[in-house]
Amino acid sequence: MPELVRQYEKQTIENALILNSGNVSQCAIQLGITRQNLHYHLRRLGINSVFYKAQSISDTTSSPQKQN
Repeated sequence: MPELVRQYEKQTIENALILNSGNVSQCAIQLGITRQNLHYHLRRLGINSVFYKAQSISDTTSSPQKQN
């Protein structure tokens, strides 16, 4: 049971980071916790928020190719 809770928590935080382009402050607001508490969870779960910032930057810089 504790492993299921950990997986759910990790998935929830990762989804919030994706939705907020890696912005930890906005992610914490969305999750209803403090930024410091979110940083604690990120460290505990081994989540690197910088990855989500880099991912969102690469998503916005690549433009879809036009098909004829």
